[in-house]
Amino acid sequence: MARHYARKAFLKAAPNSLLRRYLAERGLGEGIQWKALPENMIDEIERCIERAGEQKRSEIDNDFWEINDLADEGGARTLIAEGKTRHHGVGTGIDLTGAAAKAKTPLHFAFQVFLEHRDIFKVAWDFHRSDRISLTRWGTRGDLAGCNTDASAPATKRLGERLSEYYMLKEGRGQYCHVDHWERGNELYWFAYPEDYGHASLGYDSRHQLRSQAQRPVFYIVFIFCKEEGSLRYFVEGDRQTRFDCQRIFGETVLKVKLLDPPTEQVNYELDALMDRNYPLRLEVGDDVEEVKIKRLRLRVMDVRDRKITLEASSLTDPRAVYEMLDDLRQNTKLAEHMLRLTGVGMQLVFRPNERGRKRTLTFDVGYPNSCSLNYADLRQKTAASLLKRWGIDVSARTQSSPATRRRSRQLSSGL
Repeated sequence: MARHYARKAFLKAAPNSLLRRYLAERGLGEGIQWKALPENMIDEIERCIERAGEQKRSEIDNDFWEINDLADEGGARTLIAEGKTRHHGVGTGIDLTGAAAKAKTPLHFAFQVFLEHRDIFKVAWDFHRSDRISLTRWGTRGDLAGCNTDASAPATKRLGERLSEYYMLKEGRGQYCHVDHWERGNELYWFAYPEDYGHASLGYDSRHQLRSQAQRPVFYIVFIFCKEEGSLRYFVEGDRQTRFDCQRIFGETVLKVKLLDPPTEQVNYELDALMDRNYPLRLEVGDDVEEVKIKRLRLRVMDVRDRKITLEASSLTDPRAVYEMLDDLRQNTKLAEHMLRLTGVGMQLVFRPNERGRKRTLTFDVGYPNSCSLNYADLRQKTAASLLKRWGIDVSARTQSSPATRRRSRQLSSGL
């Protein structure tokens, strides 16, 4: 979710030195007595922006909105990472950690990068936006082993043209479609911005007259291909056929393959193994995680009364304290083991201390069959998603038609 933007709040949070540089680039702010202007006193700056005219004012708000969107801890990390990476001529291995350390706030840092390294800022903004898409909103397929990619500029342009053609024919929108292509580690990203339906909103023009103003917003499509895994992740909003059609276009244009059958898209989870308190949740040095806590168990009693039970315990002293409650439930009720199904788990990862000695945690919920509160907002979220696969909780890679999967689905269909 994008951060809330309000111009007044932005102007109060931004330092005068950066505001002065930004406005000077647009030929504004010459009449402001900057040396005598106290920080956070924004009236004169805002009047300057208001007098700039409708077009410039709109462009300024758009720039400020993008800077504000990267003005948090995750945005700072993304800016630093993309400064060190070269993307088809964008980025030159610039180390921005020093600038981040000197900046008083993430907004100061994002604003400075915007002014001094606009190309790096653009790449980081693309990635930061995709990182915040909820894990459950991505489609996945892993049947593309051996595929090569055409990442050339002509192929990228052609992808935009074909997406435009598709949406114009099917939905009457998408007349224009710009596509950015970047690399990130072993993954290749394509960000597409088709034009959405035009709409009008009431607003005041440069003469302060109320009138209807037409706007042409965009919508958002992302493709992420990993050659090593032979996998494709995609974010496409719409019905199942639209999602598959966009995959097909991507396959034909970039991968040079014909994708025929719509793949299973959901991420699927199996939780029954976590009924065992000793189930191995293996950690490796590279995970940067020192402890896993099970904080909550959500159970379903498989009987005619369709009962639900939630067990939750403090894990401050014992990371598996909730299992003591599960043992009590088993011992003090007449519920047989086979009558209990685990349908939800609350987990917490405790990460190793950072350079300031502060431990970081990540708490999230996983539910059968395909519910998860994780997203790709930062490295910790990605680590958690990777661990769920290692532990055999994320079973999306298994065939959906296996006997075990069909049996599990039948068992829960009557009770869930």
